[in-house]
Amino acid sequence: ILTELETLNNPSITSKVEQYRTLKNVLDQQKFNLQAAENNTNQETFNQLETELVELYSSKFNTSLNFQRDWKEVQKKLNNNEVAIEFVRYTKNQNTKYA
Repeated sequence: ILTELETLNNPSITSKVEQYRTLKNVLDQQKFNLQAAENNTNQETFNQLETELVELYSSKFNTSLNFQRDWKEVQKKLNNNEVAIEFVRYTKNQNTKYA
């Protein structure tokens, strides 16, 4: 989503994408350093920015994305021999892929 939004060459959108990426890195570091109070404020800002970017993407690329998932609803739809895996973070430049 972020890469596609950047292709619009809109300075305002590009700025939001950069802010989102920077804040995501800050939050990742804070989680490791357990800076809880500062983390809460940044997390709220991050969530708001993420929502804005998804809305921008949906409006600019005429698509509807729904990232809201209830794990209980997903679980109900699984067969007995199936599992659901949520990828929280995936590094694209990794050479080795694990399943």
